Amino acid sequence: MHAHPAPSRSRRVANHARTSALLLVGLLVLSGIGLAATPPARAASASSTSVTIMATDSLSFVPNSISVTTRSVELEVENVGTVGHTFTLSARVNQTAPSDTNTSTNASGTFFASNEVLVDDALPAGQTIFVNVTLPSLGSYEFICRIHFPDMVGTLTLNAPSPASSSSTPWYLYGGIVVVLLVAVVVIAAVARRRRRPPVAPTAPKTA
Repeated sequence: MHAHPAPSRSRRVANHARTSALLLVGLLVLSGIGLAATPPARAASASSTSVTIMATDSLSFVPNSISVTTRSVELEVENVGTVGHTFTLSARVNQTAPSDTNTSTNASGTFFASNEVLVDDALPAGQTIFVNVTLPSLGSYEFICRIHFPDMVGTLTLNAPSPASSSSTPWYLYGGIVVVLLVAVVVIAAVARRRRRPPVAPTAPKTA
């Protein structure tokens, strides 16, 4: 059998450089995959806001002052008491229902019969209603219980959303990219150093 000659030093260096390059490419690819797979940052506000309101036997809504930044609002109104109520939400911005004793004009009487409403639902004791509403414009919208107005009253205010965050890439991805670049520098420097090293002269065989 013939022994295969050992690869030359230049070939070993070339193989090592090729392996290092493949390793570097793999690291860069993995970093890119991680960056692409990361979900984008969420906007400052979602497309809809969920709000829970409780109607109590103390003739109050809890909370009675609510602020949102989305026009679409999902309302969950729960009667936690033993007394029946209504949940009536005005459709007119910055409108205040009259609280005088004239039942032909006040909110307990016919006021909302001639004024637009977004919600006007009965709320029996121990029951919960779920309503989706779209607020027409920025401003405050009054909600009441027709039966116990003017005691049971509150406001739902639509404010302008705050600006979205300027950064959408997590910090750890930047850290990973820095690590990959440092590894690449170290690998390239090591390969270059080995290629510059002079070959070792073969040792002459000793004579007897």
